[in-house]
Amino acid sequence: MSNSRLTREEFILFNKLLKQIDFFDLIHLNYSYSFDEDKLKNNSELVVDVNFSYDDKKYIFDDGLLYVFPKYFITIESEEIFFKLEVKYKASFEINDKEEVQKILSDEKVSDFFFNYQVSKFVWGFLREDLNRATSKIGIKPLVLKKLR
Repeated sequence: MSNSRLTREEFILFNKLLKQIDFFDLIHLNYSYSFDEDKLKNNSELVVDVNFSYDDKKYIFDDGLLYVFPKYFITIESEEIFFKLEVKYKASFEINDKEEVQKILSDEKVSDFFFNYQVSKFVWGFLREDLNRATSKIGIKPLVLKKLR
């Protein structure tokens, strides 16, 4: 996830964006996982890897809301990858002024920072819960996704 530094002016613009939106709702568009018990090595340390992307359409505006569609891929390995989780969300944000939000998002660096970093901060707690729900179903103790930085 990109955490590139914003200039002072870009940071002011980013703060304006945050004041224009309010995280409203989150739903699953896709939730799937796979598990290969033969690749799980009981004495190995588990390594959790999280990757993040968007499909072609990152977001849409509709009826006073901004919808964002982040997708996460989590793998767990102990010598080999034995668990994969894919989750795609539809995150909804209420917006105060659509034109202002569109104007701010037209700044490429601010837009990248919002979509590649800030959206995950809104979603991270839900992603942790989704991972723990899936791993508990296959008998793995709850895993902690490290705090997003």
